[in-house]
Amino acid sequence: MRIAPLTITAAAAPAASARPASSGFALAADAAVPARTAVSAGVATVAPLMLALQEQMTGETEEREARRHGLAVLALLGELQRALLPGAGGDASGPAVLARLAALLEQPADTTHPALATTLRAIRLRARIELSRAGYR
Repeated sequence: MRIAPLTITAAAAPAASARPASSGFALAADAAVPARTAVSAGVATVAPLMLALQEQMTGETEEREARRHGLAVLALLGELQRALLPGAGGDASGPAVLARLAALLEQPADTTHPALATTLRAIRLRARIELSRAGYR
């Protein structure tokens, strides 16, 4: 079985002067320069990729929050509908649901996804109509 020679990467290699000469291992001074150059070139390549990943994660987080917002508004609209049904005993809970719906509509629901933005606008419009019908301002 053949064993490959040990190589030190730039991330794991300390400066040549940091190692004592008595350890039996020393990094040649000219070997440190290419390693540092490779690291700086690697950082220059990775940085735009990391920024793109962060932007994508931000977009996904934004969409997830917008979906949650839309679902919460729909849940309150359903609760309001149940509260308004005759005999459901929801007359007492109607004003509380309206107040929660109004508070939820005050929160922004921004997204860059076109279909999601259109759906959110329609949901929020329906909620505003219900608030207006109930005379809630």
